[in-house]
Amino acid sequence: MIEKIMNSPWFTRIIALAFSILLFTYVNYENNDRYSTAIGGATVNSSEVITNLPIAVDVDKDRYYVTGLPETATIRLEGTTAILLNTITTQNFSIVTPNLNELGKGTHTIQLLTRGLPGELSYSIYPSEVTVTVEERRSEEHEVSVNFDERLLASGYEAGTPILDKKTVEVSGSSATMERVRHVGVNVEVEKGITKDISQKLPVTVTDAEGNPLDVSVEPSEVTVTIPITTHHKEVPVVLSETGTKEPDTTYEIALAEGQKETVDVVGEKEELKEIIELPVAVDVTGIKETTTQEITPELPEGISSVKPESIKVKVTVKKTNEQATSESDADSSSSAEENAKKENEEEEESSSSAESEEESSSSSSSETETERDSSSEASSSETSSSQAKENNTSAMLE
Repeated sequence: MIEKIMNSPWFTRIIALAFSILLFTYVNYENNDRYSTAIGGATVNSSEVITNLPIAVDVDKDRYYVTGLPETATIRLEGTTAILLNTITTQNFSIVTPNLNELGKGTHTIQLLTRGLPGELSYSIYPSEVTVTVEERRSEEHEVSVNFDERLLASGYEAGTPILDKKTVEVSGSSATMERVRHVGVNVEVEKGITKDISQKLPVTVTDAEGNPLDVSVEPSEVTVTIPITTHHKEVPVVLSETGTKEPDTTYEIALAEGQKETVDVVGEKEELKEIIELPVAVDVTGIKETTTQEITPELPEGISSVKPESIKVKVTVKKTNEQATSESDADSSSSAEENAKKENEEEEESSSSAESEEESSSSSSSETETERDSSSEASSSETSSSQAKENNTSAMLE
């Protein structure tokens, strides 16, 4: 029975499969054991390159000023993966110079060092050596000037006095360099056609007489500058003129539309504004057959950059020539009739006035005649009385 089983092909196959499984398990175990041993023994190394690391200067900055030192350096770190990753993540290290106070004034070639780097890591710094100059420090206070090209302003606009949040800055450098300082200021760079106020935060630049930048430090290194922009403007009246081809038997009356101001505000060069006393606006009547309102953008005279409002509303009233003639004829007839009626009224008034004058004269004559009559009657009465008195006197004397 046993021999029969061992001679069976299935028995052979099962034995072969078992050996294959055992071999696979053994090989896999050996590989895992080696990997674990490598990790535990910290034999897996990695490397990393970090660029643009600032260089710290170990020197008494109140006493010395250092030139020739680059601002940044590159470092290559190598070590175990765990330590390297932790170092890169925290970055609690820096690149520094040796103590330059010990070297004193002069030109020195120095090696850059690290500070705070774990001892388990190896490193390489690029550049590894630099040449620096250590000099006595000198500080001065300088006013900040503003460089601005007014040709960038739009026509008719003018730049006011710049306003700085810091009018002065402290400039520090070596004595030799400070002797070369000629200009401390900011450069305002804008696009052409400026019409609004300018406000920018700008770095302070220090240059020599030829405009070359100097290796100095500035505190504060940036200032905010504001430049007010104003305009030259003038208010002038609008003067309309008719242009274009008229329609046959048609006349046009052009006037500003209702609500349109008679004056506009023009902006331009100062000298040009002195010469402008009005703004001409041409009204093209070509093709106009009925009364209409147009919105016209006037052509700007030379030296004028803008006008407010930018467009002018104009009313064009259309009149036919024959209608106008009829209207004028009716007006003449009406005028003649009025004149005739006026003359007749004047004649009637004159006749009435003459009649009244005659009546007054007649009444006056009658009154005078009656007066004369009364006077004559009184005179006669007086004479009769006088004669009677005389007679009575004579009779008395005779008696």
